[in-house]
Amino acid sequence: MNLKLRDSESKIRETSLRFLSRRQLSEKELKQKLRKKGYSTESIEEEIEKLRRLGLLNDREFALQWAASRRRMLYGSVRIRWELRLKGIDEETLEEALEQANALMGEEEAARTLIRKRKFKEPSRVYRFLIQRGFPPELAQRLASEVKDEIPRDQD
Repeated sequence: MNLKLRDSESKIRETSLRFLSRRQLSEKELKQKLRKKGYSTESIEEEIEKLRRLGLLNDREFALQWAASRRRMLYGSVRIRWELRLKGIDEETLEEALEQANALMGEEEAARTLIRKRKFKEPSRVYRFLIQRGFPPELAQRLASEVKDEIPRDQD
């Protein structure tokens, strides 16, 4: 019996480490993956706790890295917040991650970089694109208006 228990512990550890070797995961993501593999809730909770103690699973570090990565990819705070919530990150950690992402690159700077890269000529397209990328509607509206003001008017 003891040998069987140790064998299942080593299997869940092996599975967990395989998942974590691909990319960093939140606790919620790892739990979901292990559940899909058929491990019991009790063994999953024990494994999560062990990985936390070993420093191999850390939602705070995960959130900080995720938010920074998404900001470098020029995503807005609305989208980053939504993604982190889906990954099970608590509000306090989420806010800290967004603050650090904003310190890396401000939200307006990221939005302006996107607009320059895409060379938009129609304000409505600017607005829709920024909203899709997760920028707040107020910022998207303001930047779309700026683009509208910069479009040269035909001289008759």
